[in-house]
Amino acid sequence: MSESYSAPVEKLLKVGEPHGNSWTLSVPEGVTREHTNELIRLASDFELFDEGDEPAAYGPVHARRALGLLGVEAAVLPLLDMLSRVDDADDDWVGEDVPEILARIGRVAIQPLTDYLESPKNKPWARVAAARALQLIGKSHPDQKPVVVEALADVLRSYRTNPPDVNTFLAVGLEELRAREHAQLVEEVLQSGRVDQIGFDWDEIRVHLGLRPKKDISSRVREDQGWKLGQAIDSVLGEKRSNDPFDAPD
Repeated sequence: MSESYSAPVEKLLKVGEPHGNSWTLSVPEGVTREHTNELIRLASDFELFDEGDEPAAYGPVHARRALGLLGVEAAVLPLLDMLSRVDDADDDWVGEDVPEILARIGRVAIQPLTDYLESPKNKPWARVAAARALQLIGKSHPDQKPVVVEALADVLRSYRTNPPDVNTFLAVGLEELRAREHAQLVEEVLQSGRVDQIGFDWDEIRVHLGLRPKKDISSRVREDQGWKLGQAIDSVLGEKRSNDPFDAPD
């Protein structure tokens, strides 16, 4: 290992692959905001991450989560720099974790995320991750929801030149935030065809945005009841759920 770390941060090299929803193992005793520089350095050590499945390889994952749990504002730009790996390295850990980490840091991340999302120089799935981070901020910080909604809508207005994947997740993000004031914009984008037509229930999204009346959902209710029963069984047989609001399903 080429990098050296203080004893508290070095613990993150021994935790191993994360399992389950809880992130608490990513902040072992002794790791604090005083270790910000080390945590950012470890979080960015992709050479270590790419080495394999040894426990140390997951040190960067835990360091990134620690930055989010500790609310380290200085980590916003380094975390944004990592999003290119979603496209370049098919890095699911970055794609799944970094939006949530940025959302945990909160409002200070909104403008950098907006700038990143707006730039066509950034790759499509990295921009999708930025949109996801903004959506999560809007959901977890209700006072910031209007700012987030306007940021997503502003980028969606360029739907004719945006990649379809970006349009898709912007539209879904506005629906998740129940941004009915932008329902007509979403409908315009859907009518343009510049979205992913497969894998999304656009009729249901239209319902949520008030674009059409609620349809017959009897079959959907039955499906939801079956899903909820499965969730109840999993909660009894599986891992204990965390009280962390970010661990709850969307």
